[in-house]
Amino acid sequence: MLRDPLIAFVLRNGGADAALALLAESARPTQDAPVLQAALRQLREAGTAGSPFAMCMCSRLSRAGIGTLKSDHDAYMWAQRAAAVGFPPGLYELGQCFENGIGVARDIHRAHALYEQASGGGYGFAAQRLGRAYYDGDFGVRDLEKAVRCMERAADLGESLAALNLAEWYSCGDRLAKDYAAAVRWYQRGADLGDPLATLQLFLAYSEGELGLQRDLTLANRYKELAEQQDK
Repeated sequence: MLRDPLIAFVLRNGGADAALALLAESARPTQDAPVLQAALRQLREAGTAGSPFAMCMCSRLSRAGIGTLKSDHDAYMWAQRAAAVGFPPGLYELGQCFENGIGVARDIHRAHALYEQASGGGYGFAAQRLGRAYYDGDFGVRDLEKAVRCMERAADLGESLAALNLAEWYSCGDRLAKDYAAAVRWYQRGADLGDPLATLQLFLAYSEGELGLQRDLTLANRYKELAEQQDK
């Protein structure tokens, strides 16, 4: 199962917020308003009491208007509090506010710096965002070497999307030199991290004999079954 990166970070690192992370995960797929509101109430109480994970969740929910009224002001306030205690996902959430002008004037340079801090603190989702930004030049600088390095760090920190991005970059040969062996390696890494899209690409590659692979229907079917399991 692919977990929300924030929840995965907390569960990977353990600590007092693990129970709250599981609460948030269990409430996330439901459309039951009372369940969402009860979870949000607990998260608000925990955030007020000092939980940086709860602060991040409150920021997100306020930003999206899930279980509460949409409020850019509250989204920024909660993210700022989580970042102030040095919580890496909190730094990322505050970066999102600055990048998108949520409750504060848009400032991509401040967002960039916050993503760097969050990545340095071990938050893979921030490293993945940096990789994408360096690849596309979102912050005014296009640097393919840094893009690859950030994506590799994100994958090392458990972000399957980073592995998928690297595989796609190497397979299409748009800005990086086309390298099918590297593409297959990163699709495999994404599949190992539980990404159904990466697994599906391996199914297609073995089905059709693409990406420099020999056609192998036995392997193709294994990847198809795995992708279906992961997608559930």
